[in-house]
Amino acid sequence: MIGGFFGGLYAGFKGLKAYVFMTPGLITLPMWINPSYPNNFYNLWTAIISMVIASIISFFITLFLGFDDIPNKRNKV
Repeated sequence: MIGGFFGGLYAGFKGLKAYVFMTPGLITLPMWINPSYPNNFYNLWTAIISMVIASIISFFITLFLGFDDIPNKRNKV
């Protein structure tokens, strides 16, 4: 959640705008391209950079803080 916060913070400062309502992801990256100016990829690059920021920060927080595995509670037969 912390990584998503910083990725969203960057996107907010840069004024990222989605032009289509759909779930964001790698396959739906064209939703960030302005249909009025299809050759201007500033908004698309802002979206990609914010995704990379969120992923990298989440990775390093997990790497440094670690996580606890949930023990398996199944009964062995």
